[in-house]
Amino acid sequence: MPSTGKRFGYACGLVTRGNGDKEIVIAGGVDKTREVVPVQIFSLKTNTWRAGKGAAFDLKFMSRSLPYGTSFIVAGGQKFDKSNPTEPSKSVFWYDPEAEQMVEMEGTFKQGKKNALALYVTRETFHNCN
Repeated sequence: MPSTGKRFGYACGLVTRGNGDKEIVIAGGVDKTREVVPVQIFSLKTNTWRAGKGAAFDLKFMSRSLPYGTSFIVAGGQKFDKSNPTEPSKSVFWYDPEAEQMVEMEGTFKQGKKNALALYVTRETFHNCN
């Protein structure tokens, strides 16, 4: 399966599978017809594309991805909803490498976020906070 071509507003991350193989996962975004594109996976070992097993991931534009263990999370962005396409998302998603799909995590933002900066900090950075 080749890549579906141009995709806009997607999130991506590097995944290390249980066997050590590394893959680039592309999730979310839309094609030139503004249709949500399904999850696609590129194997760095075999230099090939394949479709993810999960449904299309409906966040697009201005979400942020961060490494998370052997996978990644995606936070914020504009939720895909044709009735209100600019609604910011409160959700945080994790890419499940075994299921090959995005999974919504329990925690959410109090307010929807788009075009926000996402980065990791340690407790030591904020040593006065408990």
